[in-house]
Amino acid sequence: MILDLKGEPNMDPVVGMLYSMVDGNYTRLKSIVAGMSREELYYKGLNHKYNSTAQLLRHLAYVDLNWVFRIKGEVMPLDLKRNLDRCWMKTTNYLNLKGFLWMYSLVNMMMS
Repeated sequence: MILDLKGEPNMDPVVGMLYSMVDGNYTRLKSIVAGMSREELYYKGLNHKYNSTAQLLRHLAYVDLNWVFRIKGEVMPLDLKRNLDRCWMKTTNYLNLKGFLWMYSLVNMMMS
């Protein structure tokens, strides 16, 4: 599959490319995790020494969020960062997947 990283017609080429990357990440990740079981989402390898899919999703969303704000020449609001952190329940180390996907969809909407 060939992805076109041009973005919307009214966007600067670099902004359009980054927009397309964020949009593509969101769409792809959403489709991948939709069919995953809880066990698969939190699996950390045979010896529990690798990052789980849930941990990787959190990292990717955080990176994409930061790119959105950098593109806009802004700093990520502390409230938004706190909300993202709440989606990652640190006491149980479990990702609230629905809340997390909702937060990731906000990243996508902010780019439009």
